[in-house]
This record gives sequence, C-alpha cells and structure tokens, in this order.
Amino acid sequence: YPFFLGCVYKLFHGSLLAAKWAQLLLGLVTVYFVYRIAEKISDQKTAIVSGLLAACYGPLIFHEGIFIPEALGIPLYAMTFYRALGFLEAPTKKRALWLGVLFGLSALTKAGILIFVLIFLGSFLWKSAKTRSLALYSFLTFFLILAPVKVHNVFLG
Repeated sequence: YPFFLGCVYKLFHGSLLAAKWAQLLLGLVTVYFVYRIAEKISDQKTAIVSGLLAACYGPLIFHEGIFIPEALGIPLYAMTFYRALGFLEAPTKKRALWLGVLFGLSALTKAGILIFVLIFLGSFLWKSAKTRSLALYSFLTFFLILAPVKVHNVFLG
C-alpha cells in the first residue's frame, strides 16, 4: 500500500485529492469484480443484486475514503478471487501467471491472504501433473512478486 500511495503522489505531485480519487476508482473495481464473481458462480440477476449491494455497503465506502491498506487490498482480493475461479474453470499458464501476480500483490497489502494461497495452490497437489505444474508456476510467480519487497526490507529496513 505505501508503494501504491507513493506512485500516486509521484504521478500527481503529492495531491491528496488524486489519492482519494484513485481509491474511489479502486472501490468501483471492487464493485465490478463482486458483480463478475456473482455472475460466474450464479446468474446475471444475482450478479446485479450483488453489485448493487457492494456499491451500497458502508464499510467499502468507508475504506475508500481513508488511507488504509484495505482500500487497495479489497479490490485486489476481489480480483484474485475472480481469477481463482477462472483458473479452476480452465487452468492455463496465462491464468496461473495472473493468479500468482494477484496473490503476490494481495499479500503485499495484507498477509491474511497467505493462508488462502497455500490452501488454494496446495489443493492442486492431488490433481493431474499438468495442473500441478500450473499451480507451481502460479506459486513461483507469487514468490517472485514478494521477493523484491523482502530483499528491500532485509537490506534497507
């Protein structure tokens, strides 16, 4: 999250308003992915209701207005869950790559997703060799996303 805010401040010359707008856009991303998740696991009517409920859900609106990691974490979690559903539908190398990237970015905002990563990817150990290799590919991508931050923290604090 600090890297995200740093990028927004750099791009918009330290504008707090720009950071608020960026978080507002992230809130819209969350609503969109709630809609898409509901559409994928149910039907369009359920998806519309889910999207409207997400758009009116107080804590989501609240998190968009203050500078906390959840403002970035929640849309990342929604994108990750949507991509996980897509990977379950049809595991491909491209989907594994995107899932690993989103797992990594989500873990950078809140470590709580790490248990989901381990359980989700670990569940593929009993699948076909191809699916296992794709899950490993996703895990390696996840690791590569986290590695630079770990190195930064070790050497620069």
